[in-house]
Amino acid sequence: MLIGIWRGAGVYQSDEGQGWNELRKMIRHEDGKFEVSYLLVYHGDKQYEVTFDTGKWSYENGKYAEVDGDNQKSIYKVYSVKKDWFEYNYIQRGDNVTIQETETVKL
Repeated sequence: MLIGIWRGAGVYQSDEGQGWNELRKMIRHEDGKFEVSYLLVYHGDKQYEVTFDTGKWSYENGKYAEVDGDNQKSIYKVYSVKKDWFEYNYIQRGDNVTIQETETVKL
């Protein structure tokens, strides 16, 4: 269900009160690999950053996980998975980071 090209957005807050908006393009393949590109726009600094990553993804028992190119694992609590909608929360950052994605292209 999550295989395809998705676009997403999230808003993050740091412990110091600064934060950033994140826009992403996520490509999930049937073999469990992913490629993602991010545009990060930092609040108050008028700075932005573009990053790319690859890795492996999995989804089971209400948890979505990614292992990136540096072998760092991120685990997410899934709120909603539909045909063209995916909403989840980054567990390691608490309940204040919800990410929403919509499918743009089926692979």
